[in-house]
Amino acid sequence: MKIGIYNPYLDSLSGGERYMLTIASCLSHQHDVSVFWDDHTILKKAHDRLSIDLKKVTVAPNIFDRGIPFLKSMVTTPQYDLIVVLCDGSIPFINSPVGILHFQRPFAGVGGFSLANQIKLKKYQKVICNSQFTKKYIDREYHVKSEIIYPPVDTDTFKNAKKENMILSVGRFHPFKKHEIMIQAFTNLSKSLKGWRLVIAGGLLPDDKEYYSQLTRMIEIDSIILLPNQPFSSLKKLYAKAKIYWHAAGFGEDEKTHPENFEHFGITPVEAMTADCIPVVFNGGGLPEIITHETNGFLWNTVDELILYTRKIVRNNELKKNIIATNKLQIQQFSQTHFCDEINKLVLSLRGV
Repeated sequence: MKIGIYNPYLDSLSGGERYMLTIASCLSHQHDVSVFWDDHTILKKAHDRLSIDLKKVTVAPNIFDRGIPFLKSMVTTPQYDLIVVLCDGSIPFINSPVGILHFQRPFAGVGGFSLANQIKLKKYQKVICNSQFTKKYIDREYHVKSEIIYPPVDTDTFKNAKKENMILSVGRFHPFKKHEIMIQAFTNLSKSLKGWRLVIAGGLLPDDKEYYSQLTRMIEIDSIILLPNQPFSSLKKLYAKAKIYWHAAGFGEDEKTHPENFEHFGITPVEAMTADCIPVVFNGGGLPEIITHETNGFLWNTVDELILYTRKIVRNNELKKNIIATNKLQIQQFSQTHFCDEINKLVLSLRGV
């Protein structure tokens, strides 16, 4: 099959981009796969940042760019047997025989069931979401029955090193991730937790540099370290050394009015679990689908709880051992192998539709 893949956020090289590019990688072993983008260096950048095997994937001109005439898209998309699109709220029109629409975010109040969207949705035979949390909102907003395929984690490549007194958080430097909450919490915690450090690593885009500058101005102690734009190989080394993983997206937000401000799935906590790093994450969005409180990590609702559960892990070695043992049994459901199997089965089911 000739397959085209489109992600409007491709150059941000974050969680959604890992999802879509892993689809490209999985399908490229049996099909002719292209990603629609105008920067032909994007695959090298993706490999360097995300460590995804894209050797068999090619780059095609971005026919979904807003400056491209609609007629060109109408003529080009039928040249593909299947087109896979990540939705940014609006739904691109495609004219290929088969389409798969992927939602990474829980859109609400965007006119999902408009007449135009109803017409465009008829060209997509399957709608997939990254979590139950996302599915709940997408099915309601767009009047669809989506399927869930959890995001992939390359569980086989995470190695452990000698653990250090380090708390790690990984996520794009953006207000959505609530890094300021973690900086404030660790500043308070550090007064009683000597010899520990907080390392926050993530992608930094030009639009987010002011937010990053605000974070740097907040830091009052040397044991808080910010690491922007680290390659994935460096992130894996950080996971290997860290004992605890923090995540704060969704804190202080109202899910009813802004579900998009919550973590939609939470791939980095799964990466942490793979590296025997215990997750302590905000109790909202898709995170409770991954974490069962005090079984394979901790779910916090207040900053006081974040600090309390962190202290509990530090002081209880038996608890740490039990959580790590539990995680080793659970993480395979999020493995890249399992993800590729699910994607290949989905594509196979659509052949001849």
